[in-house]
Amino acid sequence: MARAEVVRPYIGIGVIIQRDKQILLGKRKGAHGEGCWQFPGGQLEFFEEIETCARREVLEETGLHIANLRAGP
Repeated sequence: MARAEVVRPYIGIGVIIQRDKQILLGKRKGAHGEGCWQFPGGQLEFFEEIETCARREVLEETGLHIANLRAGP
């Protein structure tokens, strides 16, 4: 009998960083969409909180620590 394949959904997040009426974008490199501008972000890890993911991804991609984090549409 064949083993059942575990299907796990991928949840992606993007973080809008705004300061002094400016928004931070990064330019993708070395991956799909190379050369495109995007917000810092990435994929939620298994059992990770969304806020934790947002802080981790911003730190990994920009070196910045988020002071004020709000969730929204």
